[in-house]
Amino acid sequence: VLETAGPHRAGERVTGPRSISNALTITRADRATPGAPADFTASKASGFHLNTAYSESLGHDFNWGIEQMGHRWRIWKPGWWWARLDIGVKVLFSISGFVLALPFLKSRMQGTPEVRLGEYFYRRLTRLEPPFVVSLLAFLLVHVFFLGDSFERLMPHFLAGLVYSHVMLYGYANQINPETWSLETEAQFYAAVPFLFMAMYALRPKAMRWLLPLALALLSILFRRHAVLHYEEYAWLSQGILVFFVNFSTGILFAWVYLAYPSFLRAKSPLRDLAGLAAVFSMFVCYKPQHNLMNNLGLNLSVLLFLASVFKGPLLNRFF
Repeated sequence: VLETAGPHRAGERVTGPRSISNALTITRADRATPGAPADFTASKASGFHLNTAYSESLGHDFNWGIEQMGHRWRIWKPGWWWARLDIGVKVLFSISGFVLALPFLKSRMQGTPEVRLGEYFYRRLTRLEPPFVVSLLAFLLVHVFFLGDSFERLMPHFLAGLVYSHVMLYGYANQINPETWSLETEAQFYAAVPFLFMAMYALRPKAMRWLLPLALALLSILFRRHAVLHYEEYAWLSQGILVFFVNFSTGILFAWVYLAYPSFLRAKSPLRDLAGLAAVFSMFVCYKPQHNLMNNLGLNLSVLLFLASVFKGPLLNRFF
């Protein structure tokens, strides 16, 4: 989130809210204008306030978060780790890629019944939509009845959130609940998965099939960098599947390993536990800045090693 706050000149002082109460004050100021605020810089400041307000209340400002992101020699400072705690979202994307890819790969590799599109989308809709609607409605009511916001002003954001399209329509996270951006990204991936595998298995010869997801993953890494460096132009795509497909593809690749080499994953070894812990450390080291090409690649390779270690390490397998 800190990275998508837009480019800044070297040495420029970028200030953020100093406390949670001040963060909410900035947000209310942005609410004066319907839709996207005229002062987009202020809008971006309020966009990440819920993620930074906790560290701000401890006496840190936005510059503190920026400093912690790109300096590996700060690893001994708590703030270096604090600035990377959102790494779980990217790991979750990889797990989603693994879980959703399994039935499609099984039908091709093990001869199980093919996934029916109608049933696939029905299951996604009935499992995810009801709790999501209840949650978004609850946050809307909190904004209206406890934070004094306008129901009429928030209704377009609520409706955009219901169809998982707020970032694409407005270019920033939903003010009702900013954390729903990741669910919007997940929903885009859910919709794309069946068609991705259709396209893969339509390719001939067979050796060409895996070139498609690998090419898309590489394009995702490149587009992530481009979207961050040109945030004003690509804000509406900055949190979408085009940026994060590489994280999902890590899970897809592991799903193939899981099915193609089951005996490899069944063989347990304490050394794999150590490899898993090393992978977690490597994930944190490589995580930020995320738009760095080698960081992005290193993060996803570390996640791949971690997923394998969860199956092969006795302690990690028991824990997870």
